[in-house]
Amino acid sequence: MRVSLVTVSGREIAAVDADPSWTKHDLCSHLPGFEGARGACCHIVLETRQLTGETTLEQIGAEDGASLTLVVAPSWRIATASFDNTAALWSVDSGERLLEFDKHVRCLYSVSISPDGTRLATASEDGTARVWCTETGAAMLWSSEGDGECLRTLRHTLPHRVRPINDACFSPDGALVLGSAGNVSFLWSVSSGECVHELRGHAGVVKVAVFSADGAFVLSASVDNTARLWAVASGECVCTFEDEGHPIKWASMSNDGTLVVTTSGCNAQLWDAKSGARSHAFAGHEKDVCAVEFSPDGSLVLTAASDGTAKLWSATTSKCLRTLTGHSKTIYSVAFSPDGALALTASDDHTARLWEVQSGDCLAVLQHRGGVKVAVFSPI
Repeated sequence: MRVSLVTVSGREIAAVDADPSWTKHDLCSHLPGFEGARGACCHIVLETRQLTGETTLEQIGAEDGASLTLVVAPSWRIATASFDNTAALWSVDSGERLLEFDKHVRCLYSVSISPDGTRLATASEDGTARVWCTETGAAMLWSSEGDGECLRTLRHTLPHRVRPINDACFSPDGALVLGSAGNVSFLWSVSSGECVHELRGHAGVVKVAVFSADGAFVLSASVDNTARLWAVASGECVCTFEDEGHPIKWASMSNDGTLVVTTSGCNAQLWDAKSGARSHAFAGHEKDVCAVEFSPDGSLVLTAASDGTAKLWSATTSKCLRTLTGHSKTIYSVAFSPDGALALTASDDHTARLWEVQSGDCLAVLQHRGGVKVAVFSPI
């Protein structure tokens, strides 16, 4: 069948004889000069239905003579946190380093970007989490350090010694930053820098804590072999996921809030978010799994391990769909782009890598001077 690609204004920019079974990747590979449409910032739609790496022309209702609209969205950015004591902001399109944040005095364990893209949060071994401006630093809004870039320095309340803060992430509304030190998770106000809630109950160090998509819950993962789900409003633990014999290094919740996935030794484990019941496992890595994430639509699970590989799985069947290879050391974190078309991995080999989910191709390598602990996409 013959299909055409048009701009939002209706101008035809390409036409091709296509097969109904083609995905976005297939279509773009037959459009000379339009390889860029494979990436995260270009969307191909037919009326209200989008052609993706998982849907076909037939599935979105394309017939002979159909006109598909190419929508170009603003480019996302990538943030990385490294053992070289710095965080960095990168362009998805060019792989260029846009900005570096270097005021922490010890290695960084986490980084995230606020929902509106204007702020960056970091967590460090130096016992602080910091909130930064993602612009050039030309205008200083407020600074506890007097450096013109750091907007807030957040400190935990645990006594006696400096404890590393293992993670820092923004709430979906951007009003709070979540971080963990020791066996406690903290919720800080972005506007004031004050700690507004402490989540206590784990018997071991909390390795990571994240917000649910609606911001109503926090999911934490600990070396005490449990993950816990907390109600943000009350600070109470509402569900515990216990994996006997396996410290939980990472946990993720599906965007619809129904499922939780955790690391479990050399595997990842799926759980029912409401009942805490264990479901199927994702087995195939040769060494311990260090990170795991759901795709935005919940259909895929991405895992990464100390064997230097990342794997994409079907969330429903637990079948491994493809393995991402290229890192030479442990992969510490994984992330999906907001539309699920791209993925990030961060490794001890001093790099973060940008991947196309559909093909498994590595699109860019981002270089630090030390191991990269975390890499994330901006929400917009």
